[in-house]
Amino acid sequence: QLLHRVLDLRATGLALVPAGFDLLLRMTKDRLRDAQDHLRYVEIGSAPLARETKLQLMEMLPRTRICHHFGLTEASRATFLDYHADREKLDSIGRPSPNVELAVHDKQGRRLPDGERGELVVRGGMVMREYWKRPELTRQTLRDGWLRTGDWGSRDSEGYYYLLGRQGDLINVGGLKASPEEIEQWLNRYPGVIESACVGVPDPQGITGQCVKAYLVSREEVSLQEIVSWLRDHLEEYKIPRVIERSGSLPKTSSGKIQRHLLREREAADGP
Repeated sequence: QLLHRVLDLRATGLALVPAGFDLLLRMTKDRLRDAQDHLRYVEIGSAPLARETKLQLMEMLPRTRICHHFGLTEASRATFLDYHADREKLDSIGRPSPNVELAVHDKQGRRLPDGERGELVVRGGMVMREYWKRPELTRQTLRDGWLRTGDWGSRDSEGYYYLLGRQGDLINVGGLKASPEEIEQWLNRYPGVIESACVGVPDPQGITGQCVKAYLVSREEVSLQEIVSWLRDHLEEYKIPRVIERSGSLPKTSSGKIQRHLLREREAADGP
């Protein structure tokens, strides 16, 4: 029905969350390409979109400006990624919006140099003033004019920012911090893998405290051993999943964000 309306009305713009695009493409295959002559822009937000889906949209809509924004309720649309213009940076969240500043800070609130990982902070006219009747939370979140996002990330030398996940999602492997989103990005590139989610679980050998466990949704019987071997060409050893479990689906919010806390709760309920 949505695609019919886009085509019948010769719509010039379309905004959806990633889950919406996944559903649209699954149900209509490549018919969205029929809108390429009149669809001027597409806006995506609220959650990450698989690289495979980004490339699929770009191929179907070669002249449409496809933009993906990153933001929070407290600081809407802080960055934008233009798929076609930023083709070489598709794994990033783009660069700051006009009149918006982003930075990467350490725990003491000091700005980190390019390439270093820390907390993403933002400031600009669209940042909230305060939480309603919650002064302590406001003080914790706003520091020296910067909004602390609670997201872990980095900046490259060209000014593009990379989201590595929520600080609470980081997996502590023997004192080294593994980002589940970084591991998932590589897992999702493996042929046959539709999507994945990674969480920290107790190390079966009791050496590193935690290790990485990956949940995989795949189209076919992909070889787990071959996946691990392939990952070793792209990730440090401590980020390689020690446990991989096949799954029919992953828990998500209505906007398509993976609910890793539900996977962690499932692990805790199952016990060692």
